[in-house]
Amino acid sequence: MTNYSNIYRGAEYASYRPEYPEGLFRWLCSLPESKEHAWDCGTGNGQVARNLAGFFERVTATDSNHEQIQKCSMLRNIRYAVEHAEKSSLPDKSIDLVTVGCAVHWFDTEKFYAEVSRVLKPGGMIAVWCYEYPWTGNHEVDEILRHYKEAILGDFWPPEAQIYFNRYQNLQFPFEGIRAQIPTFEIDCQWGPSDVLNFLSTWTGPIRYKNETGQDPKLCVEEDLSKAWSAAGLTVGVKLPIYMKVGKL
Repeated sequence: MTNYSNIYRGAEYASYRPEYPEGLFRWLCSLPESKEHAWDCGTGNGQVARNLAGFFERVTATDSNHEQIQKCSMLRNIRYAVEHAEKSSLPDKSIDLVTVGCAVHWFDTEKFYAEVSRVLKPGGMIAVWCYEYPWTGNHEVDEILRHYKEAILGDFWPPEAQIYFNRYQNLQFPFEGIRAQIPTFEIDCQWGPSDVLNFLSTWTGPIRYKNETGQDPKLCVEEDLSKAWSAAGLTVGVKLPIYMKVGKL
């Protein structure tokens, strides 16, 4: 797979990416028997690692993007490292839980899963997830967002984005699924139109559009989206459902 990790900018990512619900981490951290050591891979701005740190004695958070790591908040029980997902410095059989939030589609999954199998303790858990492209439930607003995604940004989404947009349904995942039903989680965003466009500006399609054309793609829809949003009377309520795969070694 192509490495796009270095196109992400830490400041924008930290400013515009939403926080995950607390219940997601309470549930995830209830799965492994031991709470000694978790690995958050592709940590980005460190938001997953920060939440894991409240449940685990130690957290290792890695990302191949140095700028992202520089923007992470430092906590006493989190060790941050600039490392590739497919080759970490973690010891064999040292990890109780591996997490990957919205990043596994960028990895060489065959090599990454081999690394996960190396570092997980017997019975250790892995959870990977993505969340939905933003929709509001209002037809006019959502048609503008769809046009932005498919017509304006269509040629700028890399192939890996389709794995994401398919909600990881076709993602290779060679771990034994858990017997318990995975709960439904979603991010509830109190957003307006500029918040949605700023959030999407941290995604690969808009970043590549801006890098390759020199133009900010949100200018193509900003005015129309604001008008439609205002006409619909929308002030809050963009929900981002989370889609997960969870398994154990």
